[in-house]
Amino acid sequence: MNRTSFQTIIGLFVGALFLVYAFAKYLNTALDLLLPVGNITIFTLALVDLLILCWVLVISPRLPKVTKQENEVLIVRADNPLPALAAARTVAFALAGSRVGCLLAGGYFGLALVDMPNLHAVAYADHATRSLIAAVLAVVLILISLWLERKCSPPKPQTSNE
Repeated sequence: MNRTSFQTIIGLFVGALFLVYAFAKYLNTALDLLLPVGNITIFTLALVDLLILCWVLVISPRLPKVTKQENEVLIVRADNPLPALAAARTVAFALAGSRVGCLLAGGYFGLALVDMPNLHAVAYADHATRSLIAAVLAVVLILISLWLERKCSPPKPQTSNE
């Protein structure tokens, strides 16, 4: 598995932003309708962020520590190591979390952009606030998932020039 690259993050974010913005703008102009962003959305994203952060903190002591000394890379195993299959599943989970977080962040930022011209109305201001809170929580999901992915991924092999 390849680590999540910066290009992937930006591509998913911008793609979701444009698609959701266009769809929400169409619904807003044609039907005078706002896509709903409720309190449960914000609560769910905060709960997912908290649970993934707890998982990172639980497995961190069980992961091997990689240290660099001079020209060598030393790997120190933990006393109670995480099984390889669990680490692989965690990396896959982190990959999914970072990519879904990108889609959510782009989508909620797109919803907030639709509301920006009409912030003088209470409904639009409330909708924009909820969309921005959800987008920030999605960015936190991206950051936690990338951290988890980096912690559980095996170290890159050394290239030797012999």
